[in-house]
Amino acid sequence: MADQTKIHDDIKLYTTSDKFYLEPTINPTEILVIDRVSGEAYVREINTVKIPIPANAYKPVCGFLGTIKLISGLYLVVAKYRTLVGQINGHDIYEMAGSDIIPYARSTTHLTSKQIDDNNTYERLLRAALEALEYISHTAMTSLTQCKDYILFHQIFTRCHFKVVQTLALFGMDTF
Repeated sequence: MADQTKIHDDIKLYTTSDKFYLEPTINPTEILVIDRVSGEAYVREINTVKIPIPANAYKPVCGFLGTIKLISGLYLVVAKYRTLVGQINGHDIYEMAGSDIIPYARSTTHLTSKQIDDNNTYERLLRAALEALEYISHTAMTSLTQCKDYILFHQIFTRCHFKVVQTLALFGMDTF
């Protein structure tokens, strides 16, 4: 495997009954494999992994945001769509235009009806939180301070100005 971490922002997500495969679209040399049963994740050389479904049976995603555990088990969290809105210190900043959560578990038969209801509530809350996540970067940490600085000096994030001001006010911070 490579000595240096590579950042991939166009990814093919293959989903089988027992694994997720995240393969870079451009110049793939490695693939992330996630076991849906054990939750184990590992990176393998692309030529050592045989994906057991057709090559065109993938879902395009633009980012792997992580995993989260809800009542029914782990969920894969991915960014589906994004739009480039600018740069901060040479790092591309994207507006996230869609996300998805995909359960590792293939069914909820192991849950009671109360647990299913609660899990559905948590799923709705997670989806709402992801909708509120407006900006992502594959190479830079994007914080509220960086967004504020970017607005002050570059005037590109005019669409997020109102929401940033609201957020700053909620935290008792000075607005600009």
